[in-house]
Order: sequence, then structure tokens, then C-alpha cells
Amino acid sequence: MRTEDREVQARAPLTSETIFQNVRSLQMPVVVVVVVVVVVVVVVIVVVVVVVAAAAVVFLVVVIVV
Repeated sequence: MRTEDREVQARAPLTSETIFQNVRSLQMPVVVVVVVVVVVVVVVIVVVVVVVAAAAVVFLVVVIVV
């Protein structure tokens, strides 16, 4: 990473607009990797929450029926 890039990134707030600019220009593949990792982590968390909720519903149904 060049020094100018670091200075520009330090000055500019990290908004979605700057992220999209970085993704479009492909000057900062690190930002792309971070965004992909964050999206993957969020998807995994959502899947885990849904599975736990479904398991809780099944457990409640079994308890009520039995």
C-alpha cells in the first residue's frame, strides 16, 4: 500500500461510498477481502440463529405434545 493511499484512507471516513469507490477502482483488494469476510460471517451468524430458533420451536412442540 502506498503512503498516499494510507493518508487518504486516514483522512476519509470509511463510508459505504468510499468502500464502493475502492472496490470499483480495485486499488485496495484488502477492503474487498474484508467486506467479503464480513458478509460471510454475517451469513453464518444468521444461519446459526435460524437453526437455533428452529430447534427451539421443535423442542417446544415436542414438550407441548408430550
